[in-house]
Amino acid sequence: MLTKNDLQQIRGVVKEEVRSEVKNGVQNLDVKIDRVDKSLSAKIDSVDRSLSSRIDKLDKKLDKVQEDIAEYLNTLEPRITKVEKQVDGIEEHLNLP
Repeated sequence: MLTKNDLQQIRGVVKEEVRSEVKNGVQNLDVKIDRVDKSLSAKIDSVDRSLSSRIDKLDKKLDKVQEDIAEYLNTLEPRITKVEKQVDGIEEHLNLP
C-alpha cells in the first residue's frame, strides 16, 4: 500500500511531467503562431500593394474621364446656348408658349 508521502511524491512527479509537456506544447504553438503570423503579414502586404496599384490606376482613369467630361461640356455649352436661342426665336416667331 502506498503511503501519503508516496502519493505526494507521485503527485509531484506527475505535476512536473504535465508542466513540462504543457510548456513544450505552448512553445510549439508559439512557433506555429509566429509562422502563421508572418505568412499572413506577407499575404496582407501583397494584397495591400496590389490594391494600391489598382487604386492608383483607377485614380488616373477617373482623372482622365473628368478631363474628358470637362472638355465635352466646354465644347457643348456654347452649342446648347446657340440652339436654345434658336428655339426661343422659333417659338417667338410662331407665337408658341
